[in-house]
Amino acid sequence: MKEKISKYVLPVVAIIAVCSIAFFVFKNNNKAEPLTNIQEDQSNVTIEKDANSKEFSEKTYISNIEKNITNKDYSIAKKIAEEALTFYPKSEQIINEYIAILSQSNNNSEIAVYVDKLIIINPTNYSYWKLKARIARIGLTASDSNKIGMIKEIYEKALLATHNNIEIISTYAVFAEDYLTKQKAIELWNLAKGVNPIGAQSYQIIIDRLSK
Repeated sequence: MKEKISKYVLPVVAIIAVCSIAFFVFKNNNKAEPLTNIQEDQSNVTIEKDANSKEFSEKTYISNIEKNITNKDYSIAKKIAEEALTFYPKSEQIINEYIAILSQSNNNSEIAVYVDKLIIINPTNYSYWKLKARIARIGLTASDSNKIGMIKEIYEKALLATHNNIEIISTYAVFAEDYLTKQKAIELWNLAKGVNPIGAQSYQIIIDRLSK
């Protein structure tokens, strides 16, 4: 591990990449345009319907969403994803696909809502917590104490939910050095040594630097 992880918050484009790591993945009363109408030119797609319901299978929705994203037909992909979410509100993969679509328009507030849904569904997935913190850090300044406190709380909850996942510890430690205190960062890197002994030597180098 390098001595110091980058201090800069990645742009919204990085949100798409984080989403792709977590590819797993919502029935309200306002259905989107039916998939059969949207996909008229995709007759090669096999439509699998449940015998007792009107919706398509989750797999079919995901396949059609991904095909339209690949073709950069984001408006169609969004309609399909919104319909899919009415039938499969707890599908992590569909929610991730929807987040990827929303990120094309930099809709960070709506993305944050769906990231929270993912965390409720699967709170132990560290990548969802990293994405939540990453979104919260967009536009962060050292003088914004309220936002800094909110992000600190996100990381603390993430540590509990993920049982001290090393990815959460390391990103929190970098945040602590940048916006909290060196002592907090040292505390987190020491925690990292216990959680991931293989990286202990690299973590100690950072601790030594922060201790000067």
